[in-house]
Amino acid sequence: MTYKIDVQYLEHDGGTKFYETVLIQEDGGPGMLIKRYGSIDKKMGGGATIIERGSHSVVAASANKILTEKRKPRGDKGQYKDAPRLSFGLHQVRGLSISNSDLTMYVTQHYNRADSDAIKSYFGVGGAAAEVVKEEPAAFVSEEPVIRDASWGSW
Repeated sequence: MTYKIDVQYLEHDGGTKFYETVLIQEDGGPGMLIKRYGSIDKKMGGGATIIERGSHSVVAASANKILTEKRKPRGDKGQYKDAPRLSFGLHQVRGLSISNSDLTMYVTQHYNRADSDAIKSYFGVGGAAAEVVKEEPAAFVSEEPVIRDASWGSW
């Protein structure tokens, strides 16, 4: 099996943050978009990660949409701009098709253990354990019920 890798790396013109998308598309199979972002000091493998899964066209469209949004000028808030390719993890194989063993190696270099295990499990490579995929954080739900008196009303 081979996997096509596309990495786009942006840095904010203020010099304090980065945004990265990684598309992994399995030949004849599923696709995955990994969005990683954070402060510039975490660009070499740190930061927060959001993983989206789906068909090649769905994940590619999602990547294009977020990259277009990030590149838009925001007036006094600045904008993200394309930056030179980094020299670690999946950045090293950008634009290439790689094998199962290479995917395992580069994903392990690029992401923390939980994220790399989720990615490898989705594609069934690297002996990753159970499928655990990081999703958007759930909204906070208070454990204590909210008690309202009669003046609250019902609309």
